[in-house]
Amino acid sequence: MENLYIHNKIKNLKLKLRFSKSVFRLVNIQFFQSKFSFIFSFIFSLVLILGLGFMNIYGFGLIDTGLGFMNVIVGIMTFQILQTGIQILPEAIIEFKQSVILKRIGATPIRSIDFILIMISYYFSVIFVQFWWIVLWTTLAFGFLNFGNPTGGTNTGIELLFNGNVDWFSFFIASMYTSVLAIVVGLFIASISKSSIHSQVIGGIIFFVSMFLSGNFISIQTIDSMEGMRYVSMITPFRSVNNLTYIAWNSTNPYAIFQPWNNAVFPFFSANPLEQDKTYTIESWFIWFSWIMPFVIIVTLVALSAKFFKWSKR
Repeated sequence: MENLYIHNKIKNLKLKLRFSKSVFRLVNIQFFQSKFSFIFSFIFSLVLILGLGFMNIYGFGLIDTGLGFMNVIVGIMTFQILQTGIQILPEAIIEFKQSVILKRIGATPIRSIDFILIMISYYFSVIFVQFWWIVLWTTLAFGFLNFGNPTGGTNTGIELLFNGNVDWFSFFIASMYTSVLAIVVGLFIASISKSSIHSQVIGGIIFFVSMFLSGNFISIQTIDSMEGMRYVSMITPFRSVNNLTYIAWNSTNPYAIFQPWNNAVFPFFSANPLEQDKTYTIESWFIWFSWIMPFVIIVTLVALSAKFFKWSKR
């Protein structure tokens, strides 16, 4: 009897795995058939890299430092992660709901939590590819240009990217942590939305508020320098993970994001000569917060998404 129970469990597991692979392939087909998803995930990022990168270098006279394209890559990376997670993903699920496909998936052994985990794994892989896509095109576009340095010499863009202060391992981990958070927020939006317009409105509000308050349109140094704004910025879940991204990109201390018991201290970037000696600090408690709070949000939203998820738009 016990052997029969184990045999049935293994059989059901194999069946669920087979269905899961089929659903994963179905999500992949839907992604590439949707011009909106593919264009905004890959083509639009290329336009941003070239347009904003060269505009910052030549338009704002930053050819002497290389700061133009170095600053752009961080913003574009976060922009693409948030856009994919909280705008493209919910739209894809709503499209599934409007067809009979999702309802048919619900008639298989696939549970709602299984479907949610499949969507997380698929869109995580999309953002993983996006990350290296952006790195590749940034390197090709700016890696072979020469930029000045404080010693009077020059550095190529490749040297600035890969031999400078950027902790690429930490930056990658912080970006992937941000991607999981964005995907889970997008899943929750899709779970509570009854229509495409509904999901677009919710996703758009979260996206633009997050881009401003998490330190992408306005630097986190500027946000924190305004009294009370640090705490206001915490209304967006992405402010905390952006602390990790900022530390990884700017800290001279390797693996600083994995040392939350230490404060992270940076020069204060300002055009005012009187502020050149100031420093900007992300305190130890805020780094701990930047690790713990997103994890709590991810676990909570996965549970809520599974609870509220419906196989159709009704």
